[in-house]
Amino acid sequence: MLSVAPDHFHKDNVSGGAPYGIVLPDACADAHFVGEVGMPLVSYLNWVFRHGGFPRPTVTTGSGG
Repeated sequence: MLSVAPDHFHKDNVSGGAPYGIVLPDACADAHFVGEVGMPLVSYLNWVFRHGGFPRPTVTTGSGG
């Protein structure tokens, strides 16, 4: 596996698990991404971009005002 980023716990300065990565070798045109979930890389990027660049759910505190 080619490591591409630390896991979300490590990013919060907490001891975390395995880093996110891409499975190598991979003969597919769309590499397999391994993180909190495993899926094709292009599908993962589409999912992240649909959520504004954040791969994990965010918490909102209300409508403001």
